[in-house]
Amino acid sequence: MEDDLKIQQYTLQLLEENDINFHSFSEFRNFIIEKINNWINNDFEHLLYLLYRIDVHEDKVRKLMIEHKGENAAEIITDLIIARQKQKIEIEKALDFLTIIGIYNGEFLFPLCGAGATKGASVSTISISKGVAFISSS
Repeated sequence: MEDDLKIQQYTLQLLEENDINFHSFSEFRNFIIEKINNWINNDFEHLLYLLYRIDVHEDKVRKLMIEHKGENAAEIITDLIIARQKQKIEIEKALDFLTIIGIYNGEFLFPLCGAGATKGASVSTISISKGVAFISSS
């Protein structure tokens, strides 16, 4: 629920539609579908600009349009936008987690879960999967 509200908030900010409230996530999704349909028909360049700004890759759009030929393009694009916004929220949560456990500028600031990490031990990789950070140090 909280993530759904963040998705709405982030997406509406990017679309410069800040004074709109929805009763459900479905209502929000339908609003985005209508906007995208309008841009497909009347201002395709603006749609491409927004997809770039939201960071939805053109390759993904093309691939899904080919795979789902004949289906509603606006729904497909809306779902890509929502998926990207969810991904951004998960990354934000993971980065918050990394801050909480004391990783800053690639260094452990204190031992990590008794793993014996010491102040100044460098981090060689940090990978994030579904909100969980996996850390290996050198």
